[in-house]
Amino acid sequence: MSYKDFKADGFRVRMPPMKYVADVVIYKIRDKAVAETARGEIIAESEDHAEVIQEAINHSREKSKQYSITFGGITIETGASVYLLPGTYNIDQPIELNRGDVIYGLNPVTTRLRATTDIDTIIALRHFWQGGGFGTIKGIMLDCNEKARHGIFTVDDDGCSQLTLEDIVVTKAKEEGICLTNGAGGYVEQNRFYNVISTDNGLDGIYLQDKANHNVLIAVIADKNGRDGIAIAPDGNAYDTFIAVAKASLNARYGYHIGTGVFGWGLYAENNGVKDFYFTCWKSFIASATSSQNTIGRKDDSVGFGIYDGRRWLMTEQVFRLPFFDDPAGTDQTLSDVKDVLAFRRNWAVRMYLTRYADSENPFEPDSDKLASIGGIHRRWGDMYVAGKIKYIYPIVSGVVSVPAGGKHVVARFTVPSGKTLVIHSVGELYDPDGYIVGEVYNVTDATSVTGDIDGFDDTGWEVSEGKEVEFRLKNSDTANAHNGNYGFLVSLI
Repeated sequence: MSYKDFKADGFRVRMPPMKYVADVVIYKIRDKAVAETARGEIIAESEDHAEVIQEAINHSREKSKQYSITFGGITIETGASVYLLPGTYNIDQPIELNRGDVIYGLNPVTTRLRATTDIDTIIALRHFWQGGGFGTIKGIMLDCNEKARHGIFTVDDDGCSQLTLEDIVVTKAKEEGICLTNGAGGYVEQNRFYNVISTDNGLDGIYLQDKANHNVLIAVIADKNGRDGIAIAPDGNAYDTFIAVAKASLNARYGYHIGTGVFGWGLYAENNGVKDFYFTCWKSFIASATSSQNTIGRKDDSVGFGIYDGRRWLMTEQVFRLPFFDDPAGTDQTLSDVKDVLAFRRNWAVRMYLTRYADSENPFEPDSDKLASIGGIHRRWGDMYVAGKIKYIYPIVSGVVSVPAGGKHVVARFTVPSGKTLVIHSVGELYDPDGYIVGEVYNVTDATSVTGDIDGFDDTGWEVSEGKEVEFRLKNSDTANAHNGNYGFLVSLI
């Protein structure tokens, strides 16, 4: 095998014969860009670098049609295969890629596309929706030079799918560095980002519009952008989109701007202007995340979860919800069937709340205040919050039970172990539609009430010493009729 030496813009490369690299290879000779086929044919040569690159793509794409295959009613087009040798290529018009086209350079340090005039985007994605190929951009820096609005942008109204970005740097776009839109009827889905950096852009570093489903972003960095670092369906849905091992810092507004259905792991953010993490919808789960400022927000009823390496929560408010259905054995319940939702809500600094969510068309909207709270600077917070977990706290919940007329229902009964003190942090009403049910903790050994009758909720705090037998009761004040009720007790043994 004979090799060929190339030198351009201070870089020297030794390359195998063209046929082992791509259909067309582009290299620079002084100020000119040259496109050469695998057979050694020069198909374009000009100081207009964008024109040479586009002609190379079109030539390779036309040739590759013979390799297209159809199965399952879908035609897979292999598209162009173009390799850019090291050098800086001046771009004065968008380079259009169709689905299935592959354009790649040696790496983003040595291979650069640099905007030299005001244009919409450096790379325009056309016809990238609904299958038909796997487009790839790899090993290139897109220097928008504060002239191009975007580095990569979908120009059609049909969305973007099956695009792979790998070893890409995008910088100094006037708006979003990477902007994938869904258009009028398409989706932004099944796209893959690996080792992508988008920095110093006017708006967002990476922006995926609504309907951003089944995308994967791994090892991405979005720093110093004029709005958000990484925005994934910030105003809509991104079902089953996964982002891992990412960093978003020094962005003007949010580090991560997350919509519905995003799963994250190993995310880092620091020094963003408004919030490091901001959730605009619900059903997004972010695990093992780090925020230097612990600044996390959510809009309306959005729910997000942030966990930092097993030692501390990140969320300003952490919500865990457990729904109770009228028919636990049923199989057809929907959200509208939820009658009560028990929620433990953890405030960042001081307190945990036990909240009842009552009947509602949207059960995630509370229509009553918190029932009880635990913790605070005067509580035994250290015993409850150890190593990032709730430790030594035991919820005792009756479930919905029928309490006989004038009688009681015993939820739990036990003896406080030797060497332990039972702490009752709170007693809370979870369900009492008729208003006759109260909760009580009773010291059976001494025949005294520990808490008294609690109608509603109370977090005064009570203690029972070792060796005492206690009962957790529901009592019915109506001596004529039985009534349903549900109470919760939060206790610890210390």
